[in-house]
Amino acid sequence: MGVKMQLDIDYLRNRASNLNDDELFKIAFDNSHEYQPDAVQVAREELIKRGHVIRQVGNEIVNTRPALAEPEYKGVRGWLLLFCLGLTVFTPLLTIRSLAMACIKSLEYFDQFPGLLVITVIDTILSLGLIAFGFYAGVGLWGIRPGAVKMAKRYLLCILGYQAISAILTFMAGLLSGSTANLISQVALDVLRSVIYFAVWNSYLDKSKRVAATYHC
Repeated sequence: MGVKMQLDIDYLRNRASNLNDDELFKIAFDNSHEYQPDAVQVAREELIKRGHVIRQVGNEIVNTRPALAEPEYKGVRGWLLLFCLGLTVFTPLLTIRSLAMACIKSLEYFDQFPGLLVITVIDTILSLGLIAFGFYAGVGLWGIRPGAVKMAKRYLLCILGYQAISAILTFMAGLLSGSTANLISQVALDVLRSVIYFAVWNSYLDKSKRVAATYHC
């Protein structure tokens, strides 16, 4: 019974985190009589996390919307705009160009290394999927949609996951053992770049005043 209740609360908290402030206010105050007490409580907790002040005065619960953030910290501009452009424009173009060049270079080796063709196809599918996810996350950030920041963070995690899979696939291609040293060096460099990219942008999404003001984090 206790486990089920905890699962229900976790589900409500996850749902609440994806709602905007107006939707949360309807649940927490305006239409609170239409919702279960747990849903009302979770909505109020989420509002408090976003900077709203909720206190009890006598028998009445009073809520106050936070003061508007300073204009210079709101909106998709600066580094946030660069990140959105990266997700929706730069990364897709660069990835497609890289895939095309890799495919052209690999064509002459497909007969010699049959596994290379299969791995190239798998890598291409994964890369295109990652491009689509990144584009979706970027559009969400650009449109200031509820849950956009969480979606962007999931995309960053997917980059690390893709890089791990890509590293494994690279050594499954059946290339000559003499090229192993070069492969290890290239894979290590790619992994390092992905880790740095993840660390920089994930930290930015967590600590940026613009992100907090724009998405009410």
